[in-house]
Amino acid sequence: MFKHILVPTDGSEFSMNTARRVVSFAKEAGARITAFNAKPEYPMPMYVEGVRVDTIAEEQFSMLAEEKAQHILGAVERMCNEAGVECTKLTKTNSVVYQAIIEAATECGCDLIFMVLSRAPMAPFESRLNGATEIAG
Repeated sequence: MFKHILVPTDGSEFSMNTARRVVSFAKEAGARITAFNAKPEYPMPMYVEGVRVDTIAEEQFSMLAEEKAQHILGAVERMCNEAGVECTKLTKTNSVVYQAIIEAATECGCDLIFMVLSRAPMAPFESRLNGATEIAG
């Protein structure tokens, strides 16, 4: 059975509802959880009439992204603590979220990625998904 579950979350209502479900599943399975958040990369600078316009300094952007990620992951960690499920938190900076999720799962040795998928963007790909994948709708 599954022993180490990666739970990617962006803090949305859908992903937090999924986190509640996975905590219950992990408790029944005796699995541990790695709560994961993909932080965005610093945006490309903008130039107006040849002058660089920075809306926020890169260091401040990184700090705010990490604070937001820790706040989101803290909610999952609290769910795990209440249920008696072992939980670690992980963040990675990558604007290509699926790549960050795959990297995190690989690095942590997870044997399951438990996440919510938005129905609309996935509709064209449903026929390509294998039977082990369930689309939450």
